[in-house]
Amino acid sequence: MRRLALGLLLWCVLFSAPLGAREGNDPLAERSRFFGEVDVSVVNLDVVVTDRDGNPVDGLTRDDFRLLVDGEPVEILNFYSASEAAAQFLERSGANGAEASPDRYQPTSQRLWLVVYIDSSSIRATDRNRIISQLETLLREQLGHGDRVMLVSNTGSQEIRHQFGDPPENAIAALREISKEIGGMGQYESARLNILTNMARGAGARMEAATSNTAGSLREDTRVLEAETFLNDIYAWAQWRRDGLRASAARMEALLDALSGLQGRKALLYVGEGTPYRIGESLFQTWIDRYQPMFSNMRRPPTRLLTLNANREASRYSVQRDYARLAEHAAACRVAYYVIDAAQSTAAVGISAEIPGATDTLTTESSRWLAQQESLQRLVGTTGGRYIADLDRVDEVVAGLREDFSQYYSLGFAPPGKADGEHRSVLAELSNPDLRARHRPGFQAKRLGEPKDIANAMVYLA
Repeated sequence: MRRLALGLLLWCVLFSAPLGAREGNDPLAERSRFFGEVDVSVVNLDVVVTDRDGNPVDGLTRDDFRLLVDGEPVEILNFYSASEAAAQFLERSGANGAEASPDRYQPTSQRLWLVVYIDSSSIRATDRNRIISQLETLLREQLGHGDRVMLVSNTGSQEIRHQFGDPPENAIAALREISKEIGGMGQYESARLNILTNMARGAGARMEAATSNTAGSLREDTRVLEAETFLNDIYAWAQWRRDGLRASAARMEALLDALSGLQGRKALLYVGEGTPYRIGESLFQTWIDRYQPMFSNMRRPPTRLLTLNANREASRYSVQRDYARLAEHAAACRVAYYVIDAAQSTAAVGISAEIPGATDTLTTESSRWLAQQESLQRLVGTTGGRYIADLDRVDEVVAGLREDFSQYYSLGFAPPGKADGEHRSVLAELSNPDLRARHRPGFQAKRLGEPKDIANAMVYLA
């Protein structure tokens, strides 16, 4: 969608300069001991430090940290403490806390770019809208005036509903519009449940009758044909789902490419149900549980169908590599993922009541939900964000976001060796063993602000 490209291009031109600079008053002219100008050859690592109870820790200095790149120590060239910078601004200016918006004291390298990504293609509308009501609080009360927010919805196609440069008050209205969308999840789920229902009501009833009534039994070849029909339905569904998931991953990679050209901190708040790496595994397993016992009692059992394995068949439609690459790409683009996993609201709810005869459905479905968690947790672990799976605690996610965005440390360092584009591991160690550091575990060795990055930020093609 070229209008997305034009919108992001216009935003980059108009809004990349600090607010104070556009108004003729540069609040960043006076540098403090808490931050310094960051050269394009310097990588900034955002670190959230907590105690054993998970509470954020303030007051640390450069000397409290040690940085290792590929296991070797590197010098911390620039050090920034968000909470100390805010406190220093208040002390210097005499302003009150309400006036300490980040755009008044943050350098450009620390400005926050937040993308709220509502994946309606993988979430039930009721769960999505419940979360959206909490996100309104985040946008209205807990982000600084200098922060930039983009709202993106994915309903099978990716749309920017609120751009970085749009008036902040428009974001709430955009969220409410997203709450009215009909996503692709309903189509996939309806088709999947239809297959399960047909197997339970159709094949199950006929096959059980056939095994108990030899006089009127179906011929074995008819039974096999019916089983093959359902199996082909599962294959078609798995291919359809895989194509949709790969397209979604490609669109998100394009979005990450665009974000990579923006200077500052970048976070993506993902709301969805995740991606099962092995697509259709629960369907294949249900088919196996229903038909293979019948095949084993046949005079001429179909060998291929009798030896069918759910894991092996689902692996043919795996998107694990696609989403592993997406996680690595997000880390390379220096985008931290914050995930609200909406799937867990239904993870413990069996559907055997709506699918008669599906006595093993609860176990199979629970396994499917657990598999979906893996993709989301990988995004978080690879990029240094947060993960939460309890919709009753969405308010805690919002509070956690605020803590991460306002109480963090940024450590600038020059990567050793050449900017060859290769992945490097990075580790922030703390002198106090009772504290914990959370950050992305690696980075891509390249210069910030390379022409390619700037082009990606200015030309975003979904």
